[in-house]
Amino acid sequence: KKIWFGGGIFLVLLAMAAGLVFAPIFRVKKIGVSGPTGMNAVLVESFIRSYIASGSLAAWGGNILFLDAEELEEKIKEEFPVIDEARIKKDFLERAISVELAEKKSIGIWCVDPNPCFYLEKRGGIFEEAPQAEGSLILLIKTQGVSEIPPLGAKVVDENFLDFMLKIKEDLFSSVNVGVKEFSFKSGSFDVQALTTEGFKIFFDGKKNPADQAANLKIMLEEKIKEERANLEYIDLREGNRIYYKLKGEQE
Repeated sequence: KKIWFGGGIFLVLLAMAAGLVFAPIFRVKKIGVSGPTGMNAVLVESFIRSYIASGSLAAWGGNILFLDAEELEEKIKEEFPVIDEARIKKDFLERAISVELAEKKSIGIWCVDPNPCFYLEKRGGIFEEAPQAEGSLILLIKTQGVSEIPPLGAKVVDENFLDFMLKIKEDLFSSVNVGVKEFSFKSGSFDVQALTTEGFKIFFDGKKNPADQAANLKIMLEEKIKEERANLEYIDLREGNRIYYKLKGEQE
């Protein structure tokens, strides 16, 4: 009898706990989404409601107490590649969750040579299709030999390699007044080619110090090439202090 009585109490407590877990009083009631005006908050809210209804929270009856905010934030960023951050706050009294969104900012355009093109963010990922563009004011990067078009959200440029190209673009303009129209490299390689606004090409080693290579270029343009700059076809800076260049019309 004591065993039956103890088991009965346990079952009653279990039923009460289950009743609390699945009680409507703890179910998420309100969802608020805020962010940049260009972002579709309705789609994000719809995704969150679907997540609550069918995701891991569904097993808990949509109970706000069991909502894993970090997991939901990651799910939102996976579903919407344009979103950089999703900060979630829970209001237990109101049974509400608020989501504050921040979208990714483009630092340039990346293209599968010759197309399509995508906006590129600071960590080397793509997040939205972009029109083809050119000009020294835009960081334009083209990758050759890409076997298939990567999905939005994919990382397409190594972060350190991307920093290298940004630094080179800045250094060339500030030190020798050379504008870069585009960078290009073969998939898997760190040898990068810069096409300048003057028409000549510069070959860099993306694994070496960008400041040293920019300094070598400055010396070549100001001391060695000088008035032949208009006839320059390319400069190769990949071999350290052994610098090669070719003028238009010269044999290799």
